[in-house]
Formats: sequence, structure tokens, C-alpha cells
Amino acid sequence: MMTNQKGTILLVFVGLVSLVLSSFVLALNVYTVVSAKQYLSQLTDQAALRGSLEIRDESYYSGNLLTALELDGAKAQKVIHEYLNNSNIKTEIKNISVSTNGNSIKVSIQRSVNLPFGLWANPITISASATAILQVEA
Repeated sequence: MMTNQKGTILLVFVGLVSLVLSSFVLALNVYTVVSAKQYLSQLTDQAALRGSLEIRDESYYSGNLLTALELDGAKAQKVIHEYLNNSNIKTEIKNISVSTNGNSIKVSIQRSVNLPFGLWANPITISASATAILQVEA
């Protein structure tokens, strides 16, 4: 008794093709999120570094450079916001938080990422934060 197995092979082929395509879509979406997170981390590190270079003038000219250096919070926030507004993801940034505490500065950024094959999905929100500390060694 001979059976017609063309239909069975077609089902297996369609199943394998859909599995391969689904794996490709998943891999591309994961790559998009991971690369966006890596770029956001680098951008946050650079913003914190730029902000840490803004020293309060009074602490610099006080004469005691080893213990009295403090950051100027207003200048640091201005420099960081200018830097981020010149970045290529400025339209995707949702939230920027900058806080200074004496000789340290913390920058936190949230941004949205659209998935390339997320047709019905909402954008994913990723975040990164970085802290820079101003230290002077004798």
C-alpha cells in the first residue's frame, strides 16, 4: 500500500522555514536591543565624564586643590544636556537625570528602542547610568 507523502514533506518544510524565520527575527530584535543598550551606556559614560570636568571656580581658586575641589552642578547639567542634544539619538531620549554631590556626578538616561520586526509591539525602554568622581592625587 503506497501513500502520498508529498503533503507530509510540505508540512515539514513549511514548519522548518517558519522556525528559521522566527529565529532570525528574534535574533535581529535581540541584537537591536543589545546594541542600543551598549551605545546608550557609552553615551552615558561620556556625558558623566564631560560633566565631571566642570569644576566650581571658588573651589579651584581656594588654594587647597587636594581636598576642596567641587563640581559646579549647574555648569555640569548644562554641558551634559548640550552634549546629549547633539547626539544622534536625541529624539529617542525619554528622561535625563543629572545629580551632583560635592565631587561626584551621576547621569541616568532612558531611551526608547523600536524593534525592527516588532510590528505590534510598543517600543522598549532601556536605561543606563554612570557615575564620575573628581579625584586629585598628590
